[in-house]
Amino acid sequence: MRLQLGQGEYYNNLAEGNRIRTEEISARRGLIFDRNKTALVKNQPNFNLVLNPPDLPSNKDDREILKKQLIDFFPQESLFLNQTWQNLNSQTPTQVLIKNIPFAQAILIEIKVINWPGLSLDQSASRYYQEGELMAHLLGYTGPVASADLENQSSY
Repeated sequence: MRLQLGQGEYYNNLAEGNRIRTEEISARRGLIFDRNKTALVKNQPNFNLVLNPPDLPSNKDDREILKKQLIDFFPQESLFLNQTWQNLNSQTPTQVLIKNIPFAQAILIEIKVINWPGLSLDQSASRYYQEGELMAHLLGYTGPVASADLENQSSY
């Protein structure tokens, strides 16, 4: 009884963290054709490795083993992974660790991610414009807003 009363807020916060999770769900974008039924815009699969810190192992040694496995799999990202791991805590939001993973590598990750708690492979779609970015503003650009645009445009 004393434990519940004395640390009620602590356990309440722990419980909230276990049941509330923010997850971004992107809208599917359709194909766009011209009057001759030629595709102007297509969707290409895009794979990202996503980190969800509350689902990581609580044991520090297990986290280090997981980090080492990731660095072995993504040696070119070792500096970034080490920095990310140093800044992790239970309140760290879900974040994309590795973006635009090639299809062949994504297949291998899909097999391994089962044994990587706190990590998941996310599939999304990126737009491919037949005419390059020439008509992207008319056909529906789907990318992040640039910082300069946010500062210069009060309507954003």
